[in-house]
Amino acid sequence: LETMRSTYQELPQMSETAARGAGELIVELVRLSLQELAGRESSVTQLEAFRDRIREHIGQHLRDPSLTLDHIAQALNCSKRHLHNAFSAEDDTPAHYIQRQRIQACMRELRQSGGAQRTITDIAFSWGFNNTAHFSRVFREHTGVSPSDFREAAQRQG
Repeated sequence: LETMRSTYQELPQMSETAARGAGELIVELVRLSLQELAGRESSVTQLEAFRDRIREHIGQHLRDPSLTLDHIAQALNCSKRHLHNAFSAEDDTPAHYIQRQRIQACMRELRQSGGAQRTITDIAFSWGFNNTAHFSRVFREHTGVSPSDFREAAQRQG
């Protein structure tokens, strides 16, 4: 209920995509809670619910450059190992998930026509990156092109 309440309060500041993602997470949390109440709880559903809590926390703090596994573990009152275990079924890590979410957010902003008014560095820093060279390297690894080439291609298409 607290997650639903805080998400509702944050809706005015969320993009449509973020709001839709938060809504999907809440629906999944409700589904898992109902399974638990019906006695069909399993270690898998508990792990799914925990992974959803981690994703929810990451989504709420994605812009914070100090978002680290230590901070997440402290906020969720668990160990870093438990965080890694929650993502092991997906062959992913929480750190890669954070990085991927940040890159996708930057991609959305770079695609927007109004995004040309902001520098690439400003966009990257607003999504939690704190090093331009690191951002460019990670962006290129994820998309195959530099952030400036990505923006140019998006503007030509849009």
